[in-house]
Amino acid sequence: MSKGGPGQQGQMVIGCSRLDEVVIDEPDTLFSRFEHLGVYGREQVRAVAEPYGSAMALRFSDTELFPVPVSLGRFKALAEDLGLPLSLISLSKISNALFQAVYREGHRKT
Repeated sequence: MSKGGPGQQGQMVIGCSRLDEVVIDEPDTLFSRFEHLGVYGREQVRAVAEPYGSAMALRFSDTELFPVPVSLGRFKALAEDLGLPLSLISLSKISNALFQAVYREGHRKT
């Protein structure tokens, strides 16, 4: 889910990726393992881990950007059409049916 940029709509689903791995560990261990990716600095990882003592790293692959972004409103409507609850407060798993509906919507002809 993207927040959108200047001149764009608000939050949108702009693509999908396969989740390959979830790693929970001490911040310095995570940083050392994934620093070659250059996404976060050591202090950022430590700050996230501060209240818990550990942090989580998610490793993705096969990222595909949708030709047509799916707005948050449309995403919610697709979930409602399928009779599915939707919570986007944090990481959450969605059903295969909702994923397929969003994927089709992201590839619709305009």
